[in-house]
Amino acid sequence: MNTRFNPTVNGPLHVGHLYLVLLNQQAARDSGGQFIVRFDDDQTYWDQLFTREQIKRMAGEMLADLEWLGITPDRVTSEHDERSANEEVIRSRLPNPGMILADRPALTVRLQPKTKTIPSPYPYTPYLTGVKVVQDWREGIDLLVRGEDLVTEFSLYCYFCDLAGFPRPVHQYVPRMMRDMVPYGQVLQDLVDDPTLSKTGGGYTLRAYREKGWTPVGLLEMAAESTLKDPAGGWTCENVKRQPVLRRCP
Repeated sequence: MNTRFNPTVNGPLHVGHLYLVLLNQQAARDSGGQFIVRFDDDQTYWDQLFTREQIKRMAGEMLADLEWLGITPDRVTSEHDERSANEEVIRSRLPNPGMILADRPALTVRLQPKTKTIPSPYPYTPYLTGVKVVQDWREGIDLLVRGEDLVTEFSLYCYFCDLAGFPRPVHQYVPRMMRDMVPYGQVLQDLVDDPTLSKTGGGYTLRAYREKGWTPVGLLEMAAESTLKDPAGGWTCENVKRQPVLRRCP
């Protein structure tokens, strides 16, 4: 089973990302497949907040954090670098490709001159889902282990697979880590109001743990204790099916 970790390049990795990295890497290793790190670095929203040089620097810092932990992907790819190849497959394999490709210019937004604000970074858009479907197919991805916040993309993803005649990867959805699930959380006084571990919210970054003197072994053990079991007993996940099932415990 080939898997991929697909972080948006807009900030440093945190322990929630480490959770997904470990799950994807282990699934690939257990099955003799490849573990791919693919940077989600081609979104108009973040391109208008960061320069291309800043995005490349952040991607390099992500790989450096994983290397410090002893995590080495089999391949490293980029959605920005593969844009032309992905769009060519959309043109050749999907009906009405113009409708999907026309969606990309529609993503372009302008910073407001006074407030410097722009619309939501995650709009509903067939284009962003379409290119992920295509690149997953091109890279031979068999298994998607993703956060449960992305379950809303499941139907559109499968729809594009069926239109193009691609096999559907197995989808597995896992709940986000919560701050109260992280042992030793007081080590890093997280002042972010959002209780989820979020890259955009900040907090619990791998680099911050490293600067506090944590060792790679200690951080990996903490992640295993925090994520491979739920101390609060609040979730149960049935992820072995092709249809995602995620429900609250009774």
